[in-house]
Amino acid sequence: MSGGECDPRPNATDRKEIIMPRKKLAIDEATRSKDLAGKTYIVTGANSGVGLETTRQLVKQAGHVVMACRRIEAGEEAARSFTGLSGTHEVMRLDLADLQSVREFVAAFCAKHDRLDGLACNAGMVNMRGDSAVSISCSREPLNTIGTAANTSSLRSSGRRSS
Repeated sequence: MSGGECDPRPNATDRKEIIMPRKKLAIDEATRSKDLAGKTYIVTGANSGVGLETTRQLVKQAGHVVMACRRIEAGEEAARSFTGLSGTHEVMRLDLADLQSVREFVAAFCAKHDRLDGLACNAGMVNMRGDSAVSISCSREPLNTIGTAANTSSLRSSGRRSS
C-alpha cells in the first residue's frame, strides 16, 4: 500500500473496514513554546480527544481558551486537569446541532471578548458503535457541517480583532 491509499479489509461481519494510513504529526519546539498571553481562542468539542489536547496546549502556552462544549459539566470536568498551567480558560455552552445555540454562543462570546485569535473547529459526532462503515444521519449532518459553518461565519463577521 502506498502513501495515501486506503486499505479495505473485511472485518468479522464481512463488512469492509477501511484502515487509513497513520502519519505522525508533531509541532516544532519554537511553536510549542511560543507565548500566547493576551490571545483568545475558541475550541469546539474541547472536553475530550483532540479538542481537549488542543485546549491543554493553548492554556499551557498562556493563552485564554473558550471551551465551547455541548455539555457544560463535561467541559468543567475536563478543565480541572489544567491546574497549574499558565493560561486561562472558560467553558461556554455550544451545541452545533442547534442553530439557536450557535446564535446564543456567538452573542455571548462577542459580549464578553473583543478579540478572537484562533478557532479550532473540532466538535463532531461519529458512529463509535461500529454499526456501519460510513454513517451519516440527519442528527449528525447539522452538527458536522451546518452548525460549524454557521458558527464560523457568525464569528468571522462579528468583527472581532485578532493579531
